Amino acid sequence: MPLNLPGNRWLHGFDAATVADDLTRIGPVGLIRCLLGERRFRPSGPHAQDWNVAAHSLNVALIFLRVRTVRGWPLDWLGYTLAHDVHEAFLGDIPSPVKRHLEPAFETLAGQIDIGLARYFHLDVPASQAAGVAVAIRHCDQVALLLEAEEFNLTLERGPDSFSAAVVEDFLACGGRAWTFRKDDVVRTSSGI
Repeated sequence: MPLNLPGNRWLHGFDAATVADDLTRIGPVGLIRCLLGERRFRPSGPHAQDWNVAAHSLNVALIFLRVRTVRGWPLDWLGYTLAHDVHEAFLGDIPSPVKRHLEPAFETLAGQIDIGLARYFHLDVPASQAAGVAVAIRHCDQVALLLEAEEFNLTLERGPDSFSAAVVEDFLACGGRAWTFRKDDVVRTSSGI
């Protein structure tokens, strides 16, 4: 369910200062509904269901809970992982190649929205922890990407061998199967782990 904002509002002088007003108007439940309605991708198959941004964000948070003690991350960071894609309620789920093409404007706008969201939800990251939180979010987001690619038979724009050893280790710890790498293609091994 969109926020009654044009999907390309940010192209037309989007004012990140209105994020707090929009959130006050719709509330946290409305925001969750927006994320539930924001499709991340549609898997194929007769019984496939849409995978939305809310499900992905929950997946990232669950991965964080699974690996945080091994990685040395405090439980206090859980809220940041859960909210890492909330800006997509305003911007939509824009594919990574498109985001890269729109740099740096897209990152600036998403960052402004994230600041407004953090203030609204009282999730301001202490400066001393900002870098660690960013690493944890990126790490768990990459693990989620590998798990989602495996679960829904998605083709990744880059091969899994381009992910760090720690990401692959946590992918396996979270139930992912072993992969063999052949050039940029992803092939599941028959034996698994």
